[in-house]
Amino acid sequence: MMRVWYALLIFIVSLGSTFASETDRASLSHSQKRNPSESYRDVLRKYVEETNRLNPPQRNGPRSAIDAAVHYEFLDFSKAAKWESSLPAIYNGFTSVRDERFLFAKNQSDFARRIPWLYPDDGCYTRSALQGIELGKLGYTRPSKIFVFGDLELRTPNHPDHLVTWWYHQANAVSDGKNIWILDPAVEAKRPIHLIEWLTSITRKPDSTFIAICSSYTYSPSHPCFTATPDFEKGAEKDIKEYLDEEWNRVKDLKRNPDRELGDSPPWKD
Repeated sequence: MMRVWYALLIFIVSLGSTFASETDRASLSHSQKRNPSESYRDVLRKYVEETNRLNPPQRNGPRSAIDAAVHYEFLDFSKAAKWESSLPAIYNGFTSVRDERFLFAKNQSDFARRIPWLYPDDGCYTRSALQGIELGKLGYTRPSKIFVFGDLELRTPNHPDHLVTWWYHQANAVSDGKNIWILDPAVEAKRPIHLIEWLTSITRKPDSTFIAICSSYTYSPSHPCFTATPDFEKGAEKDIKEYLDEEWNRVKDLKRNPDRELGDSPPWKD
């Protein structure tokens, strides 16, 4: 029944295979937040309606991440970017960008910040974009973007309720030729994790989710899954600014020391 419902919604969306243009990107919220009492189907429907309002559907357009999502059993693992290297090399790429301090909040021009991994509530789209950009700068093959849609939740010490709920989540993914590894410090900060471990970390029902492996440049659920270009992530560093402030305030609200944790002593080094 779940597959039938999702297929119907995707059919409605794919009448034009919609995606947000660069000019409308700022007007369309890509928030991943979901009220715990709300079904992801309802949030997805609202998101699709808003996408179509900003960008009237056109036939035969590129497929979005939403359009391309399938159950795990139908996922084409060959689409994941290949890192022909050992797990230690994948770990080195993961930690290099996890720990890099290259961002600055509006009111803290003298305090370099990392990508805001400690604010898991929202912003996966811009975190993963910046992580991919920085990996490219370090000489790594750009990872693929992996999207998952469903009634998602993450148990985390980085929220007052120790729980955040999403209607979708995205991260970077690479293949070593045998396994798909997810590079997502907001979910697991100490290491890359296997796709199955990632899925079971963010939902109690992995079989009920829909997943898409997309281009490295796919910035949001409404953007082209296979044909996205670097233009789609041009605003990533601007978009991340609000989450830097949210992360700082979150660490303070948790009675922890933001100067320490967002500086030289993040929690994963304890």
